[in-house]
Amino acid sequence: MDIKEITHVMFHNFFLIFGGSVIVMYVHHLIFGNDSINTHDITALFIATVLCSLAQFIFYAKKQLSQRQMLVRQIIHLATILAIILSTAYFMEWIGWERPIVILLFVGYVVVMYVSVTVVSMRRSKKLADVLNQKLKERFKE
Repeated sequence: MDIKEITHVMFHNFFLIFGGSVIVMYVHHLIFGNDSINTHDITALFIATVLCSLAQFIFYAKKQLSQRQMLVRQIIHLATILAIILSTAYFMEWIGWERPIVILLFVGYVVVMYVSVTVVSMRRSKKLADVLNQKLKERFKE
């Protein structure tokens, strides 16, 4: 991916991640009985989302990546996202080492969000590729 593509993907994914994270935070608070979400939580979530979006630069390459290289970068990206989210959650005291089930729950949230954003991005890319291919067919058909 070149810089222009990565910037576009980062901008698009930021809104997906932030919106999904707010929904997950709300559901988490509903399930575990914590009724209030304060502005510090939303601010921390916003900052973590910005950092997670910037992690998209892991996919920067001047040439086309092979499937294996892309898989390796995807694993590194997920590990980076997990580190960002768990660090933020620990700093904000959303999780603690004394409650490992909550840590596993946060890891689950991150993995579900990661897979969701990846699927949405792949579907979006496929739609764009289909539209471009259709336009190329029409142009060369004439």
